[in-house]
Amino acid sequence: MFGESFDLTDQKVKNASEESLKKFIDSEVSVDYLESLVLGNEDLVEVFEEMVINCLRYTETVCKFEIILMNDDEDRDKLIEIDNIRKTVHDVTIDSINILARSLRNQNLDVEWVDKFSGNRAAYGRFAISLAFEKILKERKQNEE
Repeated sequence: MFGESFDLTDQKVKNASEESLKKFIDSEVSVDYLESLVLGNEDLVEVFEEMVINCLRYTETVCKFEIILMNDDEDRDKLIEIDNIRKTVHDVTIDSINILARSLRNQNLDVEWVDKFSGNRAAYGRFAISLAFEKILKERKQNEE
């Protein structure tokens, strides 16, 4: 559909994905942990909340793209458009994660969780999706109580 650059059977892509996944698993951090880091600092809370919103937006665009792929939509322009949106939102999400990390580092707080996948777009994406779903589940659980 998109050419060889999107061929997931390519061994290089598989190896890169496995390495990214290992880095992600090693660096996974919970919403609760991040909230504990920013607690009591209005500026950090604001930066954290903006990062969560961007993670949710990124997750939404990934889901929309996957739905289009699953429906075998042959509208190449539609696929390119949603993929471009996904890439833009991904960039914004990476920036917001890095802004939070920088803000935490300036307060001498833990940033080891982000250092482990810094520079790896796939790891950032998996972190964003994981964080988004964890946040959603946490909010739902709190609403049920």
